[in-house]
Amino acid sequence: MDVDSGGNVDLIEKDDKVSDVLNDETLRLLKELQWILGYESDGIMEKRARRGMRAYCNVEVTFDPTQMKSNLEVLNDKKQKKQKQIEAAKQYEESFAPISEKIEYNLASKESEDDDKIYDNVQEVPQFPGGRAGLAQFISQNLRYPISAQENGVSGTVFVGFVVRKDGTISDGKIIRGRHSDLNKEALRIVKMLPKFKPGKLNGKPVNVRFTLPINFRMGN
Repeated sequence: MDVDSGGNVDLIEKDDKVSDVLNDETLRLLKELQWILGYESDGIMEKRARRGMRAYCNVEVTFDPTQMKSNLEVLNDKKQKKQKQIEAAKQYEESFAPISEKIEYNLASKESEDDDKIYDNVQEVPQFPGGRAGLAQFISQNLRYPISAQENGVSGTVFVGFVVRKDGTISDGKIIRGRHSDLNKEALRIVKMLPKFKPGKLNGKPVNVRFTLPINFRMGN
């Protein structure tokens, strides 16, 4: 191979045992490489002046089918690489596009969770219309002492738990601590009859609050 002073390559000697196709491919490959010029020096006033010169060297290029990819394989590799670049760019763009949607979704989910959340402690507890006195009067006017409990001399206090919703409605009534089964049923019936409460508030906002109501059953009620 010959490299002239301009860095240009020319294949001077070809291997006659190798096909022209391989010789041409070798020349194409070597021409694509960046070559550094060879230099000679002469001494003038102890200075070395460098001048570009032609250089000749032997380069061996081996074509091994087992180690080389076909043109089709190279083309496929390029297509796959380009496709990966396109997909990567698309994913990069998509990673930004849904951000506002995700934020809105998260906010909506949080609001939904807040709507369903039930608090035990709030700044303003739920209030029956008319306050405690009004609640006591409501129970007294509507309570029916079960005859079976009276006949068996059963009395006591039934604790009923329920939720005062943010709109004031009553839900999820259940016996927290009961007595006789008939007393428990009557206590739940009273809770189901309760009108809307003034809802409890947290940070000035109506929220769902757990509420426990003791209902007393005393002989002579």
